[in-house]
Amino acid sequence: MSPVPPPALGGHALAYQALIIGILAAQGVLASLAYRPLGEPLLKQVGLFLLASAAAGATYSGATEVFRPEHLTGWLDPISLVLGATSFGLWGRLSASILSDSSSARRLAPGQRSVAAVALFLAVLALVPNEAIHLLAEGSLGILTPTLAAMTLLAALRARGEGNQDATALALGSAALLVCSGALWALHMDWVAHAPGMGILYTAMGAQGLLLGGTILDRMGRLRRERDQALADQLALAEGQAAELEAMLEVRNRELMLRLQELETASTTDSLTGAWNRRRFEEVALGQLALAQRGSEPLSLIVMDLDHFKRINDTYGHTKGDEVLVGTAALIRQNLRVSDLLVRWGGEEFLVLAPGTALEGAMALAEKLRSALAAEAFPQVGQVTMSLGVAQCVLGEDLKAWIDRADQALYEAKDRGRNQCVAAAPLRSRADAGEPAPAITAGGWGPEYECGHPLMDNQHQRLHLLATAALTLLSQRASAAEILASLESLVAIAAQHFQDEEALLRDLKHPQWEAHSAEHQGLLHKARYILNEAAAGRVEVGALVQYLVRDLVEQHIDSDQRDYFRALPGRAEGG
Repeated sequence: MSPVPPPALGGHALAYQALIIGILAAQGVLASLAYRPLGEPLLKQVGLFLLASAAAGATYSGATEVFRPEHLTGWLDPISLVLGATSFGLWGRLSASILSDSSSARRLAPGQRSVAAVALFLAVLALVPNEAIHLLAEGSLGILTPTLAAMTLLAALRARGEGNQDATALALGSAALLVCSGALWALHMDWVAHAPGMGILYTAMGAQGLLLGGTILDRMGRLRRERDQALADQLALAEGQAAELEAMLEVRNRELMLRLQELETASTTDSLTGAWNRRRFEEVALGQLALAQRGSEPLSLIVMDLDHFKRINDTYGHTKGDEVLVGTAALIRQNLRVSDLLVRWGGEEFLVLAPGTALEGAMALAEKLRSALAAEAFPQVGQVTMSLGVAQCVLGEDLKAWIDRADQALYEAKDRGRNQCVAAAPLRSRADAGEPAPAITAGGWGPEYECGHPLMDNQHQRLHLLATAALTLLSQRASAAEILASLESLVAIAAQHFQDEEALLRDLKHPQWEAHSAEHQGLLHKARYILNEAAAGRVEVGALVQYLVRDLVEQHIDSDQRDYFRALPGRAEGG
């Protein structure tokens, strides 16, 4: 049913056929090339169908007569049958894929596949060089091809009724396939002239290809929009989940921060009275003491002990004793300034740290506290009194010695009959004893601390600044990490200074330069050891600051200025 066209075709007709074949082939190539990057299986099926249609049209067209060898003329007819049957089979598979969401179309799909398989088998059978077999195959294909087209048209119309958006274009394509079958029958039966018949055939083929291309483009665009919308929905869902998770994390972080604050408070506060505990006092007192050692402002300490507190516990019980302790702490707190710090030192003993307060002011505050407590009457217990010892820290005094002096004053108040305040005996400072005060305690760098050597004076001043910065961080209650970072820089600069100083003393042939070098190594070894212990949490940071500032910096600069560089050449001129 596919006679070899007669050669008498006009140039326009051949050009038109070539144009249709070219359009189909180009669409097939583009669809095949787009399949791999887009990953859409439907594009592969479209590409194969269009290429098979173009190949079938090329073998059937008279346009190929110019190019084909003479000995292949007899094979064109069966080859065109095989290619045509292949394209029909691919059309059935393609239409089934496009209409896969239609239940009615899916029910017709097995029949379409069966018809396509039989058509392809008969087309291959036509390759057998037997006239009777060829005519049988050709006639059978002439019946099966419109049958497949009609089944596809029916499936498309059913799918259209179910709302499939591609069904209309597929129905038109199936109608075009029926036109192709009708044109082939008309040509075979000589119902139309050859040229018009071929024109109808190739027009229908081109229309089918264009309809299919438009359908696929529309489907791909729709699928892309659906995927974009799905992705947008997923992103919106993910953002919502992320926001919800972020809110949960924020709530959890707040809970953790509150818990950490509670733990910090519990670790630094006396649970009964709410006053600071010994650990917190030592951390703050060391920083305040370091500032006071610079001579910037006075600092005083009041030690208080309730009189005959054991008698209260024995007489009224520990619950009443605890009520007295809580009431005493509250009463003391009401009479303190914002800058004053209340500490429960242990048992019935309390401390008050009074920054910026000299001994006279601290004594007045102590008397105010004593009077307030003596005037208070506790339920069942009645009047409770306390004895107080007061001490102002002096230059060169460490924390333990300062507390011991205040404690001695407290014992003296007890010995004098209790319920009174006693000031601690004054302690001579290094300045009172005629010793040179360290540079740091003087409150600032001055010419009196220079040794006369530019490099040494520059390095001494730099150490002084670093020590001052460490003290400032400690007084401002900076984090341990910040203070340790500052102290690590201080130790590193001190190590370089010691090295330069030893080289200078060696060049000056100082008789004690080796002893000075050994002293340096001892200071650095101890500094690094304490620094590591503080980083591990085994040494209080405040104690580390005290050592590094007072021993590593202050005493070293004082020693250099006093013992090693007085005899420097040109010192008198420089001074």
